[in-house]
Amino acid sequence: RAFSLRIAAQPFRQIRASFGEQSAPGSLSSALLESRCHPTVQTSAYMLDSVIVIEDDLELSLDSIEYFGALKPLLAADRTLMCVSAWNDNGKEHLAFNPVTLHRTDFFPGLGWMLHRSIWLELQRIGWPAAYWDDWLRHNAQRKERQCVRPEMSRTRNFGRDGVSKGSYF
Repeated sequence: RAFSLRIAAQPFRQIRASFGEQSAPGSLSSALLESRCHPTVQTSAYMLDSVIVIEDDLELSLDSIEYFGALKPLLAADRTLMCVSAWNDNGKEHLAFNPVTLHRTDFFPGLGWMLHRSIWLELQRIGWPAAYWDDWLRHNAQRKERQCVRPEMSRTRNFGRDGVSKGSYF
């Protein structure tokens, strides 16, 4: 099934420089800066029907865009879903065996995820937090009992040595 994908991206390092950020990746101010990056996409979200967020320290599988494209209609149709994630904490080779199995979860997985425009704009109205947006998205005040879909086999891999996750969280 064909789908269109419009990319509105700004490299994290350019955003980092525009804020004059000098702290080491992985620090609180890096988390704060990463949180500031998400509003830069928000103006584009008015024109798109969904938004895919990929952090700068993630490697994508060859089928990750196809994965998001295949699940985009489900995300649009099912209002009990908050997101589609490409990550599974337990999606390691020795634990995950089926590339087409999906799971619903109450926990926001992060690490490569897609939101429908209506949810993105809802979160924009609330206002992104100063830091740790992933933990903020896990709170029911934002999640509102909605779930995320995650794959059995992860479609992303964090290599955090070079991106925003470098340091105490890698």
